[in-house]
This record gives sequence, C-alpha cells and structure tokens, in this order.
Amino acid sequence: MFAHSAAVMINFFSITALFMTASLFGMEELSAEIAVVQGAIIAVFFSLSGNARNLVLSDQTGDSEQGIFQFRLIMVLPAVFGSFYLASTIIEISAQLICLLILRKSSEWLLEIELANKEKYNYSRFAYIYIFANAISFLIILIHFILDSKETIYFSLYFWALIPVLFLLPKICKPISLRKNNFKFMEYIPNIGSSMIIGVTVYFFRVLVVLLAGKAIAGHVFTAYALGGVISVIYANVIGPTLILKNENKAEKIALGF
Repeated sequence: MFAHSAAVMINFFSITALFMTASLFGMEELSAEIAVVQGAIIAVFFSLSGNARNLVLSDQTGDSEQGIFQFRLIMVLPAVFGSFYLASTIIEISAQLICLLILRKSSEWLLEIELANKEKYNYSRFAYIYIFANAISFLIILIHFILDSKETIYFSLYFWALIPVLFLLPKICKPISLRKNNFKFMEYIPNIGSSMIIGVTVYFFRVLVVLLAGKAIAGHVFTAYALGGVISVIYANVIGPTLILKNENKAEKIALGF
C-alpha cells in the first residue's frame, strides 16, 4: 500500500518538489520559472486528467484503464504543444527548461494509468523500482544544487525527466489490443470539466504572481504556497484513493468468506 502511495506521490509532485528545492537553495528565479511552466502544464494536462486514477482503481473490468490510456495517447501531442505555448508566451523562460519539464510531465501523465493498474492488482515491485530510480535521479539534482553548478544542471534535469519514459516503454511497445473497448467517453467528460477548472486557475494565479511580484519573490511565494497545501493535496489525491481501494478489497474478501 505505502509503496504504491509513494510512487503516485512522486509522479504527482515531482515538479513541485523541484521548484521548492530550487527556492530553498537560493535559486528563486529558477524556482519561479519552473512553477510557471508547471502552471501551464497543469492548465493543459491536469485539465484533461479527469480523476483518471480514481476511475481505474474503482473499475474491475479494465475498460477504464484501456480507454483512458488510449485517450491520453491521442491527446498527449496536442497537450505538449498547448503547454509549450502557454509556458512560453507571457513570461520569458528558457525553451530548454520548458521542454524538459513538459517531457517529464507528459510521460508521468501516461504512466499514471500504469501505476494505478499496478496498484489495483497489488504489484509492488513496479512501485519500488520507480521510487528507487526517481530517488537516485533527484539526488543527482540535489548535488548540482549544493555545488551551485548551473552550467551542468540541465544534464541531471534531463536524466530526471527521462525516468518515467523508461517505465513507459514496455507499455507503449506492446501491440495495441483490438478487443472491444467498453469505455464510455461521454461519462468521462464531467470528470474532465472538474479538473479543467482547477488547472486553468492554477496557471493564471502563478502568471499573475510573477507579473506583479517578479520572479525572485514569486519563487518564495510559490514554495510557501506549496508547503501550506501539500498535506491536504497528498491526502486527497494520493492516500485517499488508496484507502478506498484497500477498504473495497477488504469488504470483497469478507463477502467471499475469507
């Protein structure tokens, strides 16, 4: 249970942890730039997410998993272009930074479905390996922050950004299943609408803070804001669905007489 929750938390908060760490090491402008790019990413990717993890965990047929993953494969390229446009239009940010953060998030977005599937069937090994790989990559970034090595920081960031891609390769390389898909997309639209409101609001809030306060102050503001809300977000998006799944499995075992 805790391994799956930790893996999902890494997948959900990786960019947040990155801009918070940059701010704590005195790189406020970099922190603000990462936060703005993340806001653009949230405005697009989170808007299209539609509570997918909850839907996959609660569905015992596997139709939701396959349908949502196919939907995301179709939408990932338009989402990448949309995120890049939002991140690069209003505030001046390095295209290299935008690209690596979008690479990380787009692969995490696809991997979210696979993580939910592994959690549903209690396949913990996948989660443990994912946690270990991300811990190593983030440790390398921390070393660069400590050494204040701005010249080579992008090498470690690209290595960190590619971690979810490596875990996605087996899923993407599999032949696409031709079996009938019973996933009902029209029932998925209300979930997209609810997440879209949150995503767009976060983006405009972060852009306004940078425009009004400047990057240096905005870096501290975003870090303080993230620290203040991290507990409630972790419970709502990570631990809560896991507890519901655990209770459902327990109830099912009791009903079957185990």
